[in-house]
Amino acid sequence: MRLITNHSIGRTCLSRLLRSKSLASLRSPLSSTVRSHMKIIALVIALCFVSNATVASEKELLSYFQEKNPDITEVQIIEYVSNYYLAGGLLVARGIKPANTFTGNWNDELFGVFHTRNDLKIIKALEFLPTRRWHDYCAEVKGNFPSTFTVRFYGCSYNDLELTREYKIE
Repeated sequence: MRLITNHSIGRTCLSRLLRSKSLASLRSPLSSTVRSHMKIIALVIALCFVSNATVASEKELLSYFQEKNPDITEVQIIEYVSNYYLAGGLLVARGIKPANTFTGNWNDELFGVFHTRNDLKIIKALEFLPTRRWHDYCAEVKGNFPSTFTVRFYGCSYNDLELTREYKIE
């Protein structure tokens, strides 16, 4: 599983860690370089918490993909963008049948777009899209706040085969 980007839980964990007594007591006497390194360490720890929360919901995420194609056995979270105005966000994930070569079925590699709560609990599967290039297709999310998200799917190597979708989260 890839680490989640733009996630409010990670930022919340980081701010809690930076305000904690253990790091607060180290703040003043240390140089800015050491403080910078401590912030990076705190960020890594916070991302570990987020990663553990993600792994707990992997079975649920996999079940959504297996409804579309039972051969899919692996899922990866591509990106999560939260909506600070509403409780929830948009999760883009990839489900894939483990194979080293393309077998002719484009549904063996799917991108799923999900409406989620801030704790990553899936509220609704919005759409599943097959890849347009085997093992070489990417997705990125842009939030058009307060309730619209634009997802751009494209070929990673050549920045081609672009597909743009807009999702409204209520």
